[in-house]
Amino acid sequence: YTHIRTTPAHGDFGADIIAEKNGKKFAIQAKRYHRLVGVDALYQCFGGQRYYGCDESIIITNSVFTQAAKELARKTNTQLVDQDELASWIVELQK
Repeated sequence: YTHIRTTPAHGDFGADIIAEKNGKKFAIQAKRYHRLVGVDALYQCFGGQRYYGCDESIIITNSVFTQAAKELARKTNTQLVDQDELASWIVELQK
């Protein structure tokens, strides 16, 4: 990813990070939760994607997603990164 920037802490319109990769612009939302991540996270991130003119959206969490969130992600082409995938990224970076 390149051209990585954070959005304002308040009034971020649902995206925490904006980044580019392979000619596409991504709205990325990070969710540090102790509970399941539901569809509200997708609504927020999708709003951020539209607001910042991004091509795609990604939600990354240290938790897991509800089944409804997974279903909506498939319909909106939102990439979901849960605790297991995030952990594998961390392991790969440590190699």
